[in-house]
Amino acid sequence: MWTPEERESFETALVRAMTDEQPHQTRLDAWAACSLLATDRLAAAATWIAGQGIFSGDELRAVEEAIAPIARARVAAASLHRALAAIELLLRQQVEGTIGGADAAALAHVDLRDLVDVALTTPDAQVYAQAERAVAARGRYQRARAANVLGFKVSRPDHRVSHSPEFGERRHLRVA
Repeated sequence: MWTPEERESFETALVRAMTDEQPHQTRLDAWAACSLLATDRLAAAATWIAGQGIFSGDELRAVEEAIAPIARARVAAASLHRALAAIELLLRQQVEGTIGGADAAALAHVDLRDLVDVALTTPDAQVYAQAERAVAARGRYQRARAANVLGFKVSRPDHRVSHSPEFGERRHLRVA
């Protein structure tokens, strides 16, 4: 969802947080983010820093263990990219309360554009509302991007947000 310039700025900030004179914990947190996101640039920077001896082997192993579930969820989410029927099924399972933990974790990392596409194409109002809740759980930046595409406003970033009446009315009129 980021422009190339935004992505480059974000990566630069992470690399600087890891390499500049920052408190040890800040540098370790930045290393964790670089390792988890693992773009070419971030992975190279994390590998370089790991080889500098700034962090102990125990610290690096502890961070790797801590981020492993998130990394698995991100890989699973990447495998769902553009698989709108599969994403819709996961959203439906979430509505029904039958989704498994690994699937729920993957759904939390699904590309925002795919959530938007499912919301725009599903005839199921409950799935639409669940997609909207999934968007509401994202960060402010992603919510704003989705609002531009979907035309709804999320008032709070939590799962208790009900679907937008304005969009629901438009959706209802468009489907009917």
